[in-house]
Amino acid sequence: MKTYIECKYWNSNKTIGREEIQKLAGAAMMDGVKNAIFITTSTYNENALETARALNKNGFNINLWTTKDLLAFINK
Repeated sequence: MKTYIECKYWNSNKTIGREEIQKLAGAAMMDGVKNAIFITTSTYNENALETARALNKNGFNINLWTTKDLLAFINK
């Protein structure tokens, strides 16, 4: 299973928005990939969360991770 992953090392006062999520999803879909993970050291704003929910309802699988989620995955 192919998964596109994008990582952003951003200051905690800058949040990830809809645009970043759409860019990752669009790049993945253009290559026929239906799974993506977006990882950030920051947080996601409500527009990003709504975009991810909409994508997930329409057959695309995107997960929005923070550093905490990444560390939990690594420590499994």
